Amino acid sequence: HDRYLKGIHNEVDAWPPVRIFVMGDNVWRDEQEFPLARTRYVPFYLRGPDGAGHAAAAGANGTGRAPGAGRLAAGPPSSAEAPDRYDYDPRRPVTMENFEKTGPLDQAPIQSRRDVLSYTTEPLADDLEVTGPIAATLWITSSSVDTDFAVMLCDVHPDGKAYNLTAYEAGYLRARYRRSETSPEPLVPGEPTEVVIRGMVTSNVFKAGHRVRLQVTSSRFPTFDRNLNTGEPFGTSTRAVTAHQAILHDAAHPSRVVLPVIPRRR
Repeated sequence: HDRYLKGIHNEVDAWPPVRIFVMGDNVWRDEQEFPLARTRYVPFYLRGPDGAGHAAAAGANGTGRAPGAGRLAAGPPSSAEAPDRYDYDPRRPVTMENFEKTGPLDQAPIQSRRDVLSYTTEPLADDLEVTGPIAATLWITSSSVDTDFAVMLCDVHPDGKAYNLTAYEAGYLRARYRRSETSPEPLVPGEPTEVVIRGMVTSNVFKAGHRVRLQVTSSRFPTFDRNLNTGEPFGTSTRAVTAHQAILHDAAHPSRVVLPVIPRRR
């Protein structure tokens, strides 16, 4: 305030332009730019647990698989894989009970839901630093002309607990605005559509033995208003319909999340 509001010359001019807190290592670090010039943008692809699809939570879709059964893999799918499906009912949205709190929170209550998909890497052999902007590209189909998609990056600890690394206010997309915020475009029900979800940022070191997880769902209430899936103007619709969603991850539809990986300095 002294330097920039009062014009008093002090040590502020000598400070580095960027200072970040790196979770995992739990240290402050000075940088010269953001995003960092040494960033490697690495794609991690959504895959089925065995190449056969179904990343849903336990009991969903009759799979009986545990949360996190979907995989995040370094390589893209090379053949057909069954999509992962879930139903988004706006009358029962994913509710952020502690939405007013910031910082990492245990995701167990969320990732156990039938309408939340989880994709997780194998335990990491080495530390992995992710610092910078994150983008998720999803190939989706929906039974509705408009609906929402939300993603969350998580750090899964060796004890199985998962903590979010991105804010509840980020990683959200209303499908009608997927190409333009001023020219809404409805979905064609059942037609594969590519959506890109941006706005997420973090700085975290996934320690060896930890895993990277991406959660996918269609609501985050009350941080975001519910989409009633009708395509009608917001604030005037009086009806809600359930959207039947699918996340595609096959050779023709490589859904992925691109992470800003920072090479570790010895």
